[in-house]
Amino acid sequence: MNGDTDWRPSVCPQCGRLRHAARHPICKNPLCSMNGISKTTNEDINKIGQAKMITAKEARMLAGPTDAEAANLALESVFAAIRKAAENKQRSITLRGDFWSEGGYRDAKSYKIAVERLEELDFDVRFFYEENQFVDAGVVISW
Repeated sequence: MNGDTDWRPSVCPQCGRLRHAARHPICKNPLCSMNGISKTTNEDINKIGQAKMITAKEARMLAGPTDAEAANLALESVFAAIRKAAENKQRSITLRGDFWSEGGYRDAKSYKIAVERLEELDFDVRFFYEENQFVDAGVVISW
């Protein structure tokens, strides 16, 4: 996937510095010619060509969460929703966020990890996909 359409922080292809997450990220480095407002000199161009150091934290941000980390993030809110629903005498919840609808449709690894963890805790997990005038997809978790 091209970094310019990804919503994670990305590396500027011109200068190698980290750009903020955005649909079309703009380099904020004043020495970079990609930012559209820079007035670069030959000395600046030499600086741009030098190797840029990166910390492990920046590398993790660039790489995004692992499948297990993505599953854990999704499950944090799910467990809170299950608790709230159970306290209100409900026996199921329906989840329709991207993680659950897209993950279930595409059979994503992070989705599978989250479903396995829920099933290990004796929850029934059912993916649904209904195509009428509009598509409705998600997961029903029941107990």
